[in-house]
Amino acid sequence: MQQFLFPIASFLLLTLGLSAGVALFVYLKRELRREQRSNAKRMGEIETAIVDLARLFEQHTDREQAPAPATAAPPVASFELRTERPREEPPMSPPGGAAKTAYEEVTELAALGQPADQIASALGISRAEVDFMLKIRQLTAVS
Repeated sequence: MQQFLFPIASFLLLTLGLSAGVALFVYLKRELRREQRSNAKRMGEIETAIVDLARLFEQHTDREQAPAPATAAPPVASFELRTERPREEPPMSPPGGAAKTAYEEVTELAALGQPADQIASALGISRAEVDFMLKIRQLTAVS
């Protein structure tokens, strides 16, 4: 009798183990599909936010580039025709040797509590660019 029970018991244990493996595989596949749908939804939200930010950025740059209405002639003494941008000294690179990007500088200054206007004037970039970088920082911090 024992000669028949041992092979049957081993086959039953093997069948249970394989069934558990298949059940785990099916569970993981379902979980991966659920995560993919969730991530696709989040990516869609991020893409629409980026499109909105790009549209806002273009509106701000268009407003900044629009010529101001000429109400009065500028004083003759202060009128200069600039053909080149004034030369600025290159920023000092950090000790590691790699220069910081504008995004890194904006996020650091924002973390220190400086308002966007001061950040823009300190870095020599437009307020719209600073707002855009801060919005990207906010979106990436959420996800």
